[in-house]
Amino acid sequence: MKVGYLDLLGQLETTVELAPLADQLGWSRYWLTEFPPQPSPLTLCGVLAGLTSRIPIGTAAILFSLYAPRRTAYDFQLIERLYEGRIDAGLASSLASPVLMRDDLDGRDLDTLIRTYPERFATFLRHLRNTPGAPGYDATLAWPGAPELPPRVWSLGSSRAAELAAHHGTAFGYPLMYALSKDDPAVSLRYRDTYQATPLAPTPLSIVSIGGYAAATDDAAHAAAEKWAIFTPHVVGSFATVAGRLAELKTRNRADEIIFADMHRDPDARQRTIEGLAAAAATHIELRD
Repeated sequence: MKVGYLDLLGQLETTVELAPLADQLGWSRYWLTEFPPQPSPLTLCGVLAGLTSRIPIGTAAILFSLYAPRRTAYDFQLIERLYEGRIDAGLASSLASPVLMRDDLDGRDLDTLIRTYPERFATFLRHLRNTPGAPGYDATLAWPGAPELPPRVWSLGSSRAAELAAHHGTAFGYPLMYALSKDDPAVSLRYRDTYQATPLAPTPLSIVSIGGYAAATDDAAHAAAEKWAIFTPHVVGSFATVAGRLAELKTRNRADEIIFADMHRDPDARQRTIEGLAAAAATHIELRD
C-alpha cells in the first residue's frame, strides 16, 4: 500500500516488534524521528533493516544542523551498503531545545549553522552521491566501501525544504503534525513544478506525513487523543475515518505516498493501529499499490 508509518517514540522494545509487523502487513515505509534526548535514529535504522525483509527504513528526520555533513553521508552509505535499496535518508533543519543542543553544538555558532543549512545540505549530498555507480564518481573523496548507488534522500519540512528538494533533485516530505502545520497543497505542487531531474532521481517523489490517532471507533480515537511535546494531532478517528482522510490528503497534494505519524504512546494501541489502518487503507484505491 502507499501508506507508511512514522514512529515518533523510537522505544527500542516496542519498535523492534512494530517494524516487522508493518513489513508483514504491507506498509510502504517505516520511519523514525529524532526527538532528543535519544541516540541518533540512524543507528536504529540499521537494526530495523536487519529485522525486516522488504520495507524501506528511514529517518524522518535527523536534526541535520547538529550533524557533520561528510561523516553523516558515509554513515548512510554504510547502512545502504548492508540493505541496498531500502534506506531513506531523511534530513530536516529542525532543532531541539537549547538545553539538549548545547553539548552537541560543541562551541559552534547556532545562528551560523541555521543560516548555512542549504550549503551543508549540498555538501552532504555531494558526498552521499559519490558512489561507484553514480555520475561523476570521484574515488579520491569516496569511502572505499560505498554502495554502488546512494540511498534515497528526503528533504523534510515546509517551503525551504521543498525548494532544496526541487533544486537538488531529492524526494520531499511535508509534515502535518505540529501546532502551526497547515494543510497547504501549494508547497508540494510547487516542488513538483520546479523539480530539477538528476540521473539518480529523474522524477519528483513527494510524501505528506500527518500526525494523529486511529482506533476501532471514532469515540475511542477521540478519547485517546492529546497533544504532547511538540506534536499536535491533525486527524483523529476510526481506522476507516483516518484511511479516508489519508486518501483525500494524498489526492489533494498529488503525493506519491502518505505517512501516518502515530501519536499513541501505548504499545498495544500502536500495534492495533498498524493492523487496523492497514486493513482500512486496502479499501481505498488511492492508497493501494
